[in-house]
Amino acid sequence: MEQQLNIRQLLKEMMGKANIGVLDIVKYSKHVCKRDISFGKQVKLPQNFKTYVFLAAQMANYRCLPMIMKPLNYINMIIGSTVDQYFKSNYLSMTTQKSTLQYLYQTSKYGYSVDNLVYFSVQQSNTTMYLPYFFVFKQQNGSLLIIIRGTVTKADMLTDLDAQIFQLNYKEQSHYFHNGFYQTAFNLISQLKKIGCSLENSEFVGHSMGAAIATICVLLLKIEGIEAKGMAFSPPPSCDLTTCKYLEQNLKTYIIEQDPVPELSVYAVRNMIDRIGSIKAKGTKQIKATRDLSSITNQDFFVAGKLFISNKGKWFEVDRHEFSQLSLNISSLLDHLSVKYVLDYCE
Repeated sequence: MEQQLNIRQLLKEMMGKANIGVLDIVKYSKHVCKRDISFGKQVKLPQNFKTYVFLAAQMANYRCLPMIMKPLNYINMIIGSTVDQYFKSNYLSMTTQKSTLQYLYQTSKYGYSVDNLVYFSVQQSNTTMYLPYFFVFKQQNGSLLIIIRGTVTKADMLTDLDAQIFQLNYKEQSHYFHNGFYQTAFNLISQLKKIGCSLENSEFVGHSMGAAIATICVLLLKIEGIEAKGMAFSPPPSCDLTTCKYLEQNLKTYIIEQDPVPELSVYAVRNMIDRIGSIKAKGTKQIKATRDLSSITNQDFFVAGKLFISNKGKWFEVDRHEFSQLSLNISSLLDHLSVKYVLDYCE
């Protein structure tokens, strides 16, 4: 069930209530450009962190990397494989074929090669939304690892912007999702079921939009009674608060320092606008961000799972409400780039 969300009207109402205009946001943005984090206990990264970071982040980066091998050499290795069959049954540009081979060459360094590739979908479009781009590998224990790409194409961006609310009712429990991410996750799970994949104990990994899709995939399986886990890197908010808590035992979410993407929610924007309104009215720069938890509705989305954030090379537990106000700092977007994960943790 999809609920309409008029973002423009919502922003107008928020700004009217706070008695501010666009120029006020520009004027006072420097006072809301950095989040103040209350860190929890320091944690050690899991053993598979580096591998999963590489697999997820590199999926968006490999187009930018130099071709470190001759495609013909690798083509000889895939004859008769899943890759060969996919190339023959789907029309793909030579660029897509080369980049797919390049990615598989990179993943083979971490033990995920053509030999344990079960399925993949690399169809791309600038117009067709909700089209998941992902690879499925069989792990040593027999379970599946699904790596999902984030935003690359125009259609991916349209999926990001489809922020209508999707309500899923299951066994007297309602879950609310970002519609674009939900529809893509639903299509991905449907593809895996269609080809007969056993999803029990499967793992979903992604960065950015791919992380949000991975989050919802884990939830869709969990409500069916299928045990699944996930590792999400810098996801945007994708579901309501109740659903976020429901996933704490199944999903680990990692965020780099000042990355603003986990703050991109109606709730965070509302808190930022209210804070700017208070600064304007009281003439002080020292007003701290507040958390009006009583005002949270089903339209307010958060980052799901158990959250961890980096600070000066160390990782700490963090409460999801630390991302309850949007920080207006363009330079902090660099903390979101997938290449930063690769440079910081995979080199």
